[in-house]
Amino acid sequence: MAGEANLKERIRRGETRKSLARAGLIVATPDPTDGRSRKLALSEEGRALMVRMAPLMEALIAVGTEIDE
Repeated sequence: MAGEANLKERIRRGETRKSLARAGLIVATPDPTDGRSRKLALSEEGRALMVRMAPLMEALIAVGTEIDE
């Protein structure tokens, strides 16, 4: 069962990565030390989205903290 769960998680990560790349939010470059791997980074558009989302994330964290108290 653990192996099956790991496989499903790897598939979900791969689908998420592809979706973010298609949206132009991340860029993937080959890892210079391991040709099988890729390094992921936010694109300019991804960084801009993070800046725009910061106030919303801060508000959500504040609400979550209030609920926990």
